[in-house]
Amino acid sequence: MALILDLAVQGAQMLLVLLLAPLLTGLVRKVKAHLLRRQGPPLIQPYRDLIRLLRKDPHKRLGYNMPKDLVTIKKHRFFRKIDWKALEQRELEPPIKPLITDPALAENFSSNFTSMALSPVVTSNPFDDVLGEFNNEGEAETELFGGFSFVASSSLLNGDFGFAVPGCR
Repeated sequence: MALILDLAVQGAQMLLVLLLAPLLTGLVRKVKAHLLRRQGPPLIQPYRDLIRLLRKDPHKRLGYNMPKDLVTIKKHRFFRKIDWKALEQRELEPPIKPLITDPALAENFSSNFTSMALSPVVTSNPFDDVLGEFNNEGEAETELFGGFSFVASSSLLNGDFGFAVPGCR
């Protein structure tokens, strides 16, 4: 019984933290604005931002109405220090420039990821023993994508993807 009570209290604490974290962010912004003698955003602004990003209907999400939403995104305080004109003209230096000695190497990725084995879903197939002997060469395939073939249609090679983009061509 004590374990169930402990889990319920811990769950309630996690829910409380998740629900109050944006409110704390709003409160900090409001206090900063007050100290700078400005009005500042409303306390519930972080909740509004989250709701606009997490809407189920894609037509109502932030970024769907791009010309209008782009202005909203550019005016957001997270992006306030970005010089959008310089960014558009590619005049800004990137904050991080990775050192690439060989494009085939994964030297800029953590060894935690590069030393991982492939997922069992990709590497093992329960039908390998049965189907492996019936491939085209007559021997079991050992490669990860052995026997896979794809021929691109001419529409893919020409850049015509089968749908019209307004304002293009």
